[in-house]
Amino acid sequence: MNTENNHAELILNARRAWRLTTASYMCLCGLLLVWNFRILPVAPGTALVMSAPLLLPLAVAGPGLFRGKTYTYKWMSLVIWLIFAHGCMEAWTHREVPALAAVASLEPLLSVALFIGLVRFLKAQTALTKLSSPSSD
Repeated sequence: MNTENNHAELILNARRAWRLTTASYMCLCGLLLVWNFRILPVAPGTALVMSAPLLLPLAVAGPGLFRGKTYTYKWMSLVIWLIFAHGCMEAWTHREVPALAAVASLEPLLSVALFIGLVRFLKAQTALTKLSSPSSD
């Protein structure tokens, strides 16, 4: 009975973490697209070159994140810190214009939310795997 409750709770935790991950992922992708192609005053070709290093890993990770692939969650938890650093740099660069700094500050916040979702999902999946596998005792 207790094992069934733990199993159901772990599944619920994994679902919540998956929702947090996918929501923050979609918001982060949208923010990066709007930031690079609408807000920043650069030429369209330049915007594409500037956004490619940030959007390419997100585009590659998308299918794995939505399917709940553990491997994708693991490597994305490392890559997300590059996007976090970019957001901090953008917020610092545009600190003279409060509106731009506020929008740029959303990038690190969404990156942290995505990281929390990734880690919580991996923690729940690991616990589910341990609970499902036969013990060697």
